[in-house]
Amino acid sequence: CESKEQTRPYVILGKYRSLLLSAMITESVAFLVSLTDSLVAGNVVNADAFAAIGLLTPFFFVSSFFAATINSGTLSNYNDQIGAFRQERAHEYFSQGVYLSILSGVIFLVVMLLCKGFIFKGFNLSRGLEQYLSDYYNTIIFYFLLYPACCILDNIVIADGGEKLSLVVNLIQ
Repeated sequence: CESKEQTRPYVILGKYRSLLLSAMITESVAFLVSLTDSLVAGNVVNADAFAAIGLLTPFFFVSSFFAATINSGTLSNYNDQIGAFRQERAHEYFSQGVYLSILSGVIFLVVMLLCKGFIFKGFNLSRGLEQYLSDYYNTIIFYFLLYPACCILDNIVIADGGEKLSLVVNLIQ
């Protein structure tokens, strides 16, 4: 006779709570980091630094959209195959997702590098704002390169049951 804690609904509920706690902490830290980024730029540096961050925020959201699209499709197929005990097929989906994540990051980086002049000409920038925007742009484009791969690797770790490891890595990040 199985104990109450070992039955399937309780195992699933325990896993859900663990994932929920990990996700809540991770997202809270991510929100605080993005908030403090703007607060520090606006209050410590100056308004031009704050404006530079705001001007590049839409590009972050576009990058996040591509990362989330690839991530969602990969994880849904990966988990489906793991649940059906088709380990080899699950690894194929995972590999495909990693390749697509790396490819989307590289494509986004190349587009951002090629379009830098066009993006800067589209804004009527003061000299100070242009310098802050250029500095921030040169730093943030490498984030766009790595973000899709980071997302998929993090979520695969969670899918395989490593939500505590994922939480620690995200907090360190």
